[in-house]
Amino acid sequence: MKNTLAYKVISYMSLLLATVFFCEFIKELMGGMAIYDFSLIALITVVILIFNTILSILVISKYLRQRLILAIFQSLMIILNVWALYQIYTSVEMCINSQIVS
Repeated sequence: MKNTLAYKVISYMSLLLATVFFCEFIKELMGGMAIYDFSLIALITVVILIFNTILSILVISKYLRQRLILAIFQSLMIILNVWALYQIYTSVEMCINSQIVS
């Protein structure tokens, strides 16, 4: 198992990004948005990231064997998570005459 460190780094990075994403998601929910206000793509992203978070925890706690296909899947989930965080942090809304302009 030469790549054990690489698998752990991928899992920890995935957990870190998921934590940031879920903090932002909860902040949006506390800000007055309801679940039905989110788009379908955002909700699918949340479900996939929840699955990836559980997967990362299982890999780190050694309940799941580390494999190359799992590392590739988690790397793709890191890319998805970074894209979602980019969308969150770059979306700018302005309020002009009590109308929201995106």
